[in-house]
Amino acid sequence: MVVNASPDAQSLDILADQTLFSRDFASVLVPFPNNGGYFSVPSVSLDIRLNQAGSKTSLLDTTLNLQLSSYHTLFATGKASSIRPLLVTDTQYP
Repeated sequence: MVVNASPDAQSLDILADQTLFSRDFASVLVPFPNNGGYFSVPSVSLDIRLNQAGSKTSLLDTTLNLQLSSYHTLFATGKASSIRPLLVTDTQYP
């Protein structure tokens, strides 16, 4: 899951390994303060970019090392000019 916690970043496109990515492989627009929901990823090490929606301007470009068979939330924090990633491993309850 990706949470746009940047109050001035507006909507974001989520790219994983340089491919526009979502549950249905279409554009994911994430306006502040919403999230993109959980989606499956193809590997445990992903290059993630958060771009301003509809542009090639990356506000965040980072590599995430994920735990296999786990749920994670990536928070995009701070101002749009200096977004920082905060990765949390989520606990799933039945």
